[in-house]
Amino acid sequence: IRPGSFKRKGKRDVSGYPVIIWLFGMFVVFRAQAFGYKVGESLPGLLGSADQAGLPVESLSEDPLRDQAVAQITGLLFAQVAGGVMMFLLGAKSDKDGLRIRASDLPVGLAAIILSVPVLVVAIQGAAWAYEQYTGSAPDPVAHESLRTIVDNQHDPAAWAIMLAVVIGVPIVEELMFRAFLQSALLRLFGSAWSAIFVTSIVFVAMHVPWGTGETPTVAWQALPTLFVLSVAMGVAFERT
Repeated sequence: IRPGSFKRKGKRDVSGYPVIIWLFGMFVVFRAQAFGYKVGESLPGLLGSADQAGLPVESLSEDPLRDQAVAQITGLLFAQVAGGVMMFLLGAKSDKDGLRIRASDLPVGLAAIILSVPVLVVAIQGAAWAYEQYTGSAPDPVAHESLRTIVDNQHDPAAWAIMLAVVIGVPIVEELMFRAFLQSALLRLFGSAWSAIFVTSIVFVAMHVPWGTGETPTVAWQALPTLFVLSVAMGVAFERT
């Protein structure tokens, strides 16, 4: 990340498509997830109706947590399929746009995570210290609504399904939207890797800001600095590799 590293490495070639096409890739993933979530929400009712009609389908019992897990996983699956198709289509024109998946990506990704951990730890501790100085109390270590659901329902299989979705599925979908497509659109627009990374990270954090007035925000305020640092780290890793 030292000055000039992107110039020496050479930036990704995203010139094959205009900005609107890259943004369209993000839109497709976003809408596919929303559509899949709605499909997942409707499954219990559809199976119940089929069961009542005498079809060989067993109705799902009423379980809000299980229904949430089904809807979330279904939405993520739809989004991942849509994102994979868009990556294949947009990556077909050039092998320098960063959308090709290679066998070496796994060890390189693990190395990038290891390099990022010290910076993330500093961000986490710094945000916790600032929160405590401002409020006079220690922050809740569980700073995300989905994590709270998992912690409060540790012995429920549905909570474990949600955990797998949050740990594996959600990051894949978010990286497809923000890194593969939005960051590529901004790189095409600005021509600067750092500008693309920082603006993408600002948008990424804004999508997690607890704008509502509910008692349980999706993401606590003190977690936002860590999300920004994490987003920058992933943005740098994407552009460099």
